[in-house]
Amino acid sequence: MSPISQIISFGLMGVLLFAPLPYGSVHPWAYSLIEIVVFGLCFLWMLNAFISRESLHHPPGSFELPLFFFLLLCLFQLLPLPPPFLQAISPIGHARYEGALLGNSPLPASSSWHPLSLYPFATWRTLLLLFAYVGVFYLVLYHVHSTAQIRRLLTALLLIGSFEALYGLYRHFSNQPILAAGRASGTFINPNHYAGYLEIIIPLSLALLLIFAPPPSPGISFRRRIIALANSQRPTLVGLTFLGLLIMVVAVIFSISRAGIISLAASLLFFVLGSLYFRRGRRWTFVVLLLVSGALLLGLWEGLGPVEERFLKASESALGRYEIWPAAMTMVKDFPLLGTGLGTFSSVFLGYQRAFPSAYFDHAHNDYLEILSETGWTGFLLLLAASLIFIASTLARLSKVQAREARLIALGGLSAIFGLLIHSLFDFNLAIPSNALSLAVAAGLTHQALRMEGDRP
Repeated sequence: MSPISQIISFGLMGVLLFAPLPYGSVHPWAYSLIEIVVFGLCFLWMLNAFISRESLHHPPGSFELPLFFFLLLCLFQLLPLPPPFLQAISPIGHARYEGALLGNSPLPASSSWHPLSLYPFATWRTLLLLFAYVGVFYLVLYHVHSTAQIRRLLTALLLIGSFEALYGLYRHFSNQPILAAGRASGTFINPNHYAGYLEIIIPLSLALLLIFAPPPSPGISFRRRIIALANSQRPTLVGLTFLGLLIMVVAVIFSISRAGIISLAASLLFFVLGSLYFRRGRRWTFVVLLLVSGALLLGLWEGLGPVEERFLKASESALGRYEIWPAAMTMVKDFPLLGTGLGTFSSVFLGYQRAFPSAYFDHAHNDYLEILSETGWTGFLLLLAASLIFIASTLARLSKVQAREARLIALGGLSAIFGLLIHSLFDFNLAIPSNALSLAVAAGLTHQALRMEGDRP
């Protein structure tokens, strides 16, 4: 590995370790630093390719074309357009610009060119983050060339996830919440986003655990399975990885995030069913059941009353979301084709929140609805197509892979993606830089693991 490749590899791990610490990197200084580092790593990648005459081409994935057009659409939203064209594709957007100009400008409204985005600065800001996530995905594809490198990335995620879990539980039981009293949140402001972050890390760490612990012979008893885990070739790694996983699952439970707990359960179920479908997973199912059972026992020991109470009050606390979503759909009806502009939801929604005139909603509490309102049906369908093609093509390739390690990594990555897709129905994890960045890494590792031969145990 060349020195530049080593810098890129360690820089990538550094970004992953840093991202969740400053409140999930939601503040401008934090995500701007991430952008600078990622774009710097991409520049080094290009420089290294030029020096070594390395080809930047790789077999294109079928999901990349709709993703490319989605990025083009977001750039198009920033392009100043002539008034007749803007009026044709976004009549209400044109009317808003024209009304503002008639009230504040001496020039005729029809002489001014304006972009589709109703708040271009917010679109630029969000688009830069989106390019950073795409950059991280391709850095993984081009610079993670072996299962050893994948293990290092997974280990980095396990370490930061375990720290977040321990820190979150410490603050929870010492009654030092950042925002929500009685709920674990780690270094995150919102416990729901804390749970969303951990639900990405947990399936990937589960894959790492199973890599470290070769499966025992089939048909043996529960006791012998425990002994086999303890007597593996790397018992310390197996024990520490299992302990980190256990603490992370407990932390999700004590985040008391209903969507987080349900999404984590769904992602672990996806892992189990996926492994059973490929007829190689009965041994892995045992580890998942052991993990969940241990977490529930620890939770019962500390007391799960607040978790039960929050689930019982789901209909009351969800009322706000049910009020936001119809208003957001009105936005979609007003800007159906190309949306209001990437990242503009919080600004544009102020004119639609009649149910809560004095409140401020920076997100729709539904990633799908927010993307739909900001990029219209065109952008939503492009991103949906890219996601479905990625998942379908990964499942198709997964059925043909023989290398156990590659299979585990891909299944862990897919489970992480599946869990967050469910959580996105009720929250806005994709708007949290640390969570979106981790999702990009999970997608990159999944895609890359299936491209490589994989190391047989």
